[in-house]
Amino acid sequence: MSSVPKCARLESGFTLMELMVSISIFVIMTVLLIVKFGNFNQNTNITNLAYDIALTLRTAQTYGMSVQGQATGAGISPMFQYSYGVAFCALASGSCPGASDTFSDQQLVMFADTDPAATRGAYDNSDINISPYNIKHGAKVLGFCSDASTGCSTTNGIDSTITRADITFIRPNPDAIICVSKDLGGIGASCVSAASPNGPVGYLKIVIQAADGSVRDIIVRRSGQISVEE
Repeated sequence: MSSVPKCARLESGFTLMELMVSISIFVIMTVLLIVKFGNFNQNTNITNLAYDIALTLRTAQTYGMSVQGQATGAGISPMFQYSYGVAFCALASGSCPGASDTFSDQQLVMFADTDPAATRGAYDNSDINISPYNIKHGAKVLGFCSDASTGCSTTNGIDSTITRADITFIRPNPDAIICVSKDLGGIGASCVSAASPNGPVGYLKIVIQAADGSVRDIIVRRSGQISVEE
């Protein structure tokens, strides 16, 4: 028979207080992980969106420099003299005009400018809507800033007077033709930025915003350079 007293052979375990503390620590760490993951997911989504937009602009530039053809209707031979571009809107109401339609700050449109000599790069009813792009996950085009702005001192460095921007490319040059809404005379009007007193727009910042308020900038320069900045 063992000589060890019964009280000395009792096994140790968690007390109720220790169990409650352990559960509390687990809950706190889980909440922190969920919050951090949500922020990480939003940052990933807005970064991916910025690069998708930059890629769309690069595709329009490639089309504009190459011999990509577009037909204006069924049975019509493709034409190869068009310029190609991307139209952006910063109005939530969807009142930016396009090809027999309107679009908003949660959309952008890649288009073929069928009459670049007349509209000078503005997306209007005569153009071909090649690829509409719907922005998801609550993100949107927040606004723009350009070297034609009097200042971009508002929130996130945007010029509130610019609600629309059109960027087109036409061969043989890789240069970007940048048109902003303050250079548009009205719906369907020609973009006059190339003839403005201060010369053509040489720089455009497109600011996009995620649902959590984080932003990314897509920079387009007249030289054709396209970049993404945080």
